[in-house]
Amino acid sequence: GDWLRASRGVYLTQPAVLDFPEGAEFRMGRNRARVARLRYYVRQDVVEMSGGVDVLLDVRELPTPPPAPQGP
Repeated sequence: GDWLRASRGVYLTQPAVLDFPEGAEFRMGRNRARVARLRYYVRQDVVEMSGGVDVLLDVRELPTPPPAPQGP
């Protein structure tokens, strides 16, 4: 299954951010990442990774983008 490892996590009520200032490592499906800092913005459902980001993506699990619009 999916997992996340971090030595420390801090939840900041305003602006609703789960912060891992000492780094984190996680797996979601076949995708993995190891980052120096991870922030999860709860209300926006957005993840921010910074400092020494190492990501392994399985492109077979990524959504297919819609076709580009055609000109007139």
